[in-house]
Amino acid sequence: MPLAEWVIFLKTRMEEEVYREQGSDALARVTILPLSATRLRRFDAIVMVGCDERQLPSYSETPLFFSETLCQTLGGTDMAWQYRQQARDLSQLFASYSYIDLLWQSEGASGEPLRASPWIMRLQANLPQLATREANRFARSAVARPIEMSQATRLDGLPMPTRMSPSAYRALRACPYQYYVRSLLGLRKRKDLDEALDASMLGQTLHQILRNFFQELKSTEARDAKRMSDLEFRKDWMITHLMHASEQGFSRLLEGDQRIVGQLRDWQKQIPSFVEWQLERESQGWRFHDAERKLGFEFNFSDEHGQFHQIRIEGYADRIDQQPNTSLLSILDYKNQSREKVMERSAQLMDDPQLLLYAEALSAQGPIDQLDWVALKMNLKKKDASKRSVTIAEIPLAMQQLHAQLQSDLG
Repeated sequence: MPLAEWVIFLKTRMEEEVYREQGSDALARVTILPLSATRLRRFDAIVMVGCDERQLPSYSETPLFFSETLCQTLGGTDMAWQYRQQARDLSQLFASYSYIDLLWQSEGASGEPLRASPWIMRLQANLPQLATREANRFARSAVARPIEMSQATRLDGLPMPTRMSPSAYRALRACPYQYYVRSLLGLRKRKDLDEALDASMLGQTLHQILRNFFQELKSTEARDAKRMSDLEFRKDWMITHLMHASEQGFSRLLEGDQRIVGQLRDWQKQIPSFVEWQLERESQGWRFHDAERKLGFEFNFSDEHGQFHQIRIEGYADRIDQQPNTSLLSILDYKNQSREKVMERSAQLMDDPQLLLYAEALSAQGPIDQLDWVALKMNLKKKDASKRSVTIAEIPLAMQQLHAQLQSDLG
């Protein structure tokens, strides 16, 4: 069973079950109840909290659009009835137990003074032996001590990675400690099923749909180049086949969880705009060449002790385009985000240099003329909804910065 189907199956079964906590027998059990729930019940001890003037007696607000007079006319409860009922419940509680602790705060959340409930004060006036006792306040003291910065020391024999993906390199730059724990020690936090479903499965499904669609487009062009050269026919063909490919790509997910249909419909609304973007890109001379292609290169460096190391950085590029009859190449990376989010990513290029790493690996096959992120979630209400790509400017300068950064981070 594929991982996507297994996660959906597990999630469905978990939602059908009822969680029951198996606890061990205890010497005593604490039950928290409102005053009205103590009627005709017996407890070993009673502690009543919130006995201040704001909470005892309490009053429930009348329902919306119902005044107190209207509630009385309809036979509902009013303030006087609620007060009488609470007085009966409190009297029954006092009559049933010889010892009860009544607790309240002397100050509110803002520091304003709070008195005991008027009912408690009336009891104290008639029964002087019901004296108020101050709760014990434990004195707290602390001694300030300066914080000493710890000195990290490198131990011999620590594992050194021999392979690294672009996403792992991004994690290394974000937090070296998390990278060490996740990538080298293999310790990962447990993800929620919804998080895993949204972030991983949907993204992988869209990548697979686009890969299958463009491979079909490439083979159809080879068989019927004349018809595919007609712009209107080509546009209709692309929309129809991408819609069909999307239905097929989401079919397995929909079998396990029908809620995925919302994600499918959102993507299908994007398809006409995506096709417009693709046709605009083709008018610039670019043609689909390959998808989900494994790219990698060897990076050699020496550490601070002069020891030589070699790490292979490799991953799968979402898409590679090529200019026909030339050696110019373009690498594209799909992002299931809005264009605004993608532009924020471009502003921090060196923190996530995935496209630059792929360009380094592919540079041996030809000059890299263009690197683009492609946003798959556009605001269709805007006029520029077909402008999905965000291009990396000054590729040679960015590549020089990448080489220096790799040496600094890994060396």
